[in-house]
Amino acid sequence: MTVADPGQRPVPQALTTTGRVRGEHDGGVAVFRGIPFALPPVGDRRFDAPSPVAAWTGTRDAVAFGPPPPQGGHFGMDSLSDDGTGDWLTLNVWTVEPGGASRLPVLVWVQGGGYVIGTSGLPEYDGARLARENGV
Repeated sequence: MTVADPGQRPVPQALTTTGRVRGEHDGGVAVFRGIPFALPPVGDRRFDAPSPVAAWTGTRDAVAFGPPPPQGGHFGMDSLSDDGTGDWLTLNVWTVEPGGASRLPVLVWVQGGGYVIGTSGLPEYDGARLARENGV
């Protein structure tokens, strides 16, 4: 689903199981960044299975990558520090047709790094080309 802003290109929106998100166009596709999929693993939840994220009302902006998990810099990468919230459980979605009726194939990429390197915002994990050229 898209929503038109007067005088601008339509803004991509999608409905998730926990609420509506607003993304942006990038690289010829719609992209939604930093969508939370579980509560932050802090306090009593630190070593438990993920807990469902609370539903939200209204439309949530999904235009920025979620924060990186805490890790040290190795292998020529800069050290990344979390923002203190522990809110690293987010996902990014690239699609050619947000909210469309067609059933597109889905590729789930879990970036790893063993608490040493990596974050979902690295350019290597950008899904625009895969979505644009392969409809994934």
